[in-house]
Amino acid sequence: MLEEWVSTVRRSSSALGLKDITDRYLGRLFSHAPLGKDDIWPSETVRDIIEAIHSDGIKFGTRIGLYNARGAFWRKNGSDQERELADKYRF
Repeated sequence: MLEEWVSTVRRSSSALGLKDITDRYLGRLFSHAPLGKDDIWPSETVRDIIEAIHSDGIKFGTRIGLYNARGAFWRKNGSDQERELADKYRF
């Protein structure tokens, strides 16, 4: 179902010459995906879509969405916060 919706959105935006910006916004949307059943982020459906499309715009949008979701932050000594965050998204 999600795959069909993404395909329709990308096809429509391509016809309007807006494919690149659409891919970035799809990526930002995907950045809010839940964990998969295997406790790996993002969910299996979103992973499959990202891998099938293989769009730099979607990857970029996802990174921006994840970065912005963190909000303002201050680093503690030793950068432990960044290591924990990196571990969360490492496959």
